[in-house]
Amino acid sequence: MRKIIYHIIVLLGAISNAFMMARLNVSTTILITTTVVYVVVLEGLFVFLEPRLAIATRKRNLTTYPFLKDLIDAKKATVTLKSGEIIYNASFNGYSSPKDAAKIKLDITQPKTKKQPEKVETRELLLIHIKGVKKVL
Repeated sequence: MRKIIYHIIVLLGAISNAFMMARLNVSTTILITTTVVYVVVLEGLFVFLEPRLAIATRKRNLTTYPFLKDLIDAKKATVTLKSGEIIYNASFNGYSSPKDAAKIKLDITQPKTKKQPEKVETRELLLIHIKGVKKVL
């Protein structure tokens, strides 16, 4: 969604730039060239800066959500959600996508029984929905 908004902003900026230059009676070749340069430069900036924004947001999340450091360090943890649900034997498995810093992946381990082998389920959670983390191991 964020990318779509970026593209719309760049497109609107290019159109307004072309409109203003057309009102100034600038030649067509200069008008087209500046519009193309405008789009290429801004799209290049967004592509270049997007990973850096995600890294900065992840660092900021460590101070915003104090439980995140415990969750990352723990081999196993008990996670309490704001809805009241408790997730046992959860371990941090990274973020859901390289450019997203709000959604994490948790590996939830079902213990081994006589009838069933150990089972690992991966679940994606928003950091906003986590209430607290208690380290087990």
